[in-house]
Amino acid sequence: MNLIAAVLFAVFFNMTNLHQSWKLNFKPFNCVPCLSVWIASVLFLLPNEISYFVASTFGAGVIGGIIYRLLLKL
Repeated sequence: MNLIAAVLFAVFFNMTNLHQSWKLNFKPFNCVPCLSVWIASVLFLLPNEISYFVASTFGAGVIGGIIYRLLLKL
């Protein structure tokens, strides 16, 4: 679950360009694999409930963004 949560967080973070709006345009923030590794390391040290929360919230954001873009193409 930590891997899924870390990847979804990193994809959402870069998909919404938060690294540019927060003036964090340097590694690991502008690199999805780098940010995924650091988030997975942090989530490894935290309880599993936090991993489930991160996976569900950022997963909903990523999937919602993909579905929204697909609906615009109809």
